[in-house]
Amino acid sequence: MQPECVLRGHVTAVNALLFREDRQLFSGSLDGEIRAWDLPTQRTVFQNPAPPPEHTIPGVAGTSHGILSLGKISPTEIWGQTRDGTVSIYSPNEVGLGTPVATFHTGALSFCQCAALGQSITLWDLRALRSADPSAAPQPMSTIAPSPAHPPAGTCMALCLAQRDGRPLLIAGYEDASVRVYDLEAQQWWDRLALVCGPDSEERQPVLSVQCDPASRRRRIVASTAAQDLALVTFDVPAKELGLSMSVKCPNTAGLVRIRGDSLLCVTGCWDGRVRVHQTKNLNPLAVLHGHTKTVTSLAFHDDSAGGRFASGSEDTRIALWKLYPQ
Repeated sequence: MQPECVLRGHVTAVNALLFREDRQLFSGSLDGEIRAWDLPTQRTVFQNPAPPPEHTIPGVAGTSHGILSLGKISPTEIWGQTRDGTVSIYSPNEVGLGTPVATFHTGALSFCQCAALGQSITLWDLRALRSADPSAAPQPMSTIAPSPAHPPAGTCMALCLAQRDGRPLLIAGYEDASVRVYDLEAQQWWDRLALVCGPDSEERQPVLSVQCDPASRRRRIVASTAAQDLALVTFDVPAKELGLSMSVKCPNTAGLVRIRGDSLLCVTGCWDGRVRVHQTKNLNPLAVLHGHTKTVTSLAFHDDSAGGRFASGSEDTRIALWKLYPQ
């Protein structure tokens, strides 16, 4: 299957994608550039200048201002996170991002798409920081320490927030191939779940991505590991338990997982440049999308899942737009 169109303009890997309204797509790249694209015309509306290349993290490729992730606070505001742990909030208009409304530093040097330092996880309230006194030092909402009841898990590799049964949950994937859930209201960790149960420690490859099913009635997580595993995890909120429903081997390592808003489909961005489509309920493969020549580094579904539109970005600097199984 081929993409609807391919957007070209970035000169480094496209690490982040964000749909905003029906007509606009934001993209962020490894050199720190953020672009806004008009989808009907497939042209760049505006772009911010990439920072000077001398801003680097020792021993890490790319600039320290390279974009890791983009998110939406409201219909009028977005945020961007860079590799040096800085988060900036913008209020874009028709001509540009403008000066950041607020900027704060998380203190985490990130190589994956979350700002986690070691095993501790820091939570920030972006809406509160948006209206905070700019002269005051920003403070995190909370810092979550690892559970002393569990063995060391290594680096936190992936994070996802969800709300089920009225309880806010934090889902984390770790270097030791485990998934853990933290109840933010009760301030309590659930029991850990190892995605690989074999005795051979070499099989315990890091979790690369975790994604909770967006449908509020669902109690399931899809996770990928560096061992080419794609796992379907179920959870029970009252019992505070995780269970491994199934695990399948993928043809290639999936560094990213995203679930469509209607819960029917999940897509994986793979190191071989392919985007693979699965049924969420059983992980059955449905399609392989050929739109990139290098590792897929970003995926995003449009808010309107009925239209079937999503985007993928890659180390090949291109963005592919797809229309997949519209309702």
